[in-house]
Amino acid sequence: MEINSNNKPKLNNQFFDNFSLEDSIANLIDTCNYNLNERYLSHDVKEIIIFCLNELKKIKCFIKNEIRFDYLTIQKEMDRLYKEDSSITGYHIVFDFIEKENPNRAKFNVLKSKTN
Repeated sequence: MEINSNNKPKLNNQFFDNFSLEDSIANLIDTCNYNLNERYLSHDVKEIIIFCLNELKKIKCFIKNEIRFDYLTIQKEMDRLYKEDSSITGYHIVFDFIEKENPNRAKFNVLKSKTN
């Protein structure tokens, strides 16, 4: 991971290679539990770790539950297409809820700068 001029991490595809949010959360939960059980900690530190554990468990529940829309499928397809041709400058996505001869689609454009 590189650092840009604003001291913010510059995330790239390599940073996320072989990354699993579920595995990362499981590792954090294991680390917190290990520290709670195996280390001598002050009451305040234990409370902070317990708070973090509870928040991690909420996040774990959130990511395991089925999301309303499978945006990850679109993201994976965008990633696949970009790997095939890194010169592309955007994506044109048509998203219909129902199939109609004359669809009535809302139209919007999103400009996502690489520095944002």
